[in-house]
Amino acid sequence: MIKARMHKRRWLVWRCLIIVGMFSVGPLSAESLRLLTHPLEPYQRPTLSGQAGGFSVEVVNCALEQINQDYSLKIQPLSRVIRSFQLAEVDGFFLAVENQERNQYGQISEPFYVVRRVLVSREQLEPPLAANHQHQRVGVLRNSALHNWLESKGFSNIHARDNYHILFEMLERERLDIVAASDGIYQQERVDGHLSEDMYLTKLDERALGVYFTHDWLSKTPDFLKRFNPALIECAKGAELSY
Repeated sequence: MIKARMHKRRWLVWRCLIIVGMFSVGPLSAESLRLLTHPLEPYQRPTLSGQAGGFSVEVVNCALEQINQDYSLKIQPLSRVIRSFQLAEVDGFFLAVENQERNQYGQISEPFYVVRRVLVSREQLEPPLAANHQHQRVGVLRNSALHNWLESKGFSNIHARDNYHILFEMLERERLDIVAASDGIYQQERVDGHLSEDMYLTKLDERALGVYFTHDWLSKTPDFLKRFNPALIECAKGAELSY
């Protein structure tokens, strides 16, 4: 009961932050780096006080503090984050997997974490995945790199949503056959109680995560990545992912 109340309270905090559309971390100035992130537990989450917290936020904050870079951080749904990045309304976003589409608008930092991407299902999946399961109902985070991957592989019954809580609840209620996620996201959903039984995990690949910065920001600060990347890698060594 206590665990359920804590989870409900944390989920209400997320919803409030998304409705407001932002929260800020770090000192602001006219030269501040404008960053966006999106709700993605266990990698980033708000604290009960409403501030940004979690593994990725700690690492990025540490790196920016080391190089004395002022910044602001706002949290929005991933679809809005991607659109703002493409329009150069912000200077960067995280967490991010590199792909060709995003490289048109910016450059990614050195990786600071590697995730194992999986298909979570009630029944064991048989390879080749696209040939045997492309017509099954597959849930994925809208506009994510995994969303693009599923489309490129020919999956035709994709159900995209703006957060994984909804997707795993749909899987639990048998409204989905598969959810494409990382193993870390799956473990977080188990901790949060969204899954009542163990599921099959079919590994897709491993992908490195980093921070994307727009070409505009990097053209104004040509030495930025040379300073940021070493600090990012160093800060990641002392950070721990928790559920």
